[in-house]
Amino acid sequence: MPIGATIHGIYNPTHGPNAKLFQTCDSGEAIKVRNALWASPKAIRNRIIVLAIAPGKIVPGKLCFQSFNYASKNDWIYRFDYYVVARLQRYADELIFLDPHPDAPDFDHSFSSPTYTRVIRKHTEDYILNYVNYR
Repeated sequence: MPIGATIHGIYNPTHGPNAKLFQTCDSGEAIKVRNALWASPKAIRNRIIVLAIAPGKIVPGKLCFQSFNYASKNDWIYRFDYYVVARLQRYADELIFLDPHPDAPDFDHSFSSPTYTRVIRKHTEDYILNYVNYR
């Protein structure tokens, strides 16, 4: 379902026309979210807050209300987008690198990795405190 249809058909009736939507994604889902944002009207994009964990592509802040992109220093999936595409389009600085958690796997590319627990909790709590019941 297109992101605009989801917001208008499902989110607006229950949360109001000005509510922010908190979208979490990782790896390939970040690519889908980014593409959906590119294809959506600005009025829709301005309501989306994205938390991209170990993203296959960086979700630039210019595409939505806010975006937060995190990658472990023990991940390598982001590298093509980071070193080629993002630098050319000037949003490489939007990827935040995290030191891997001691219990993280050597290839640290999972949403469930302990490396990301703190930032997922922080952004979820920030969203609840600042945007839940916003009308």
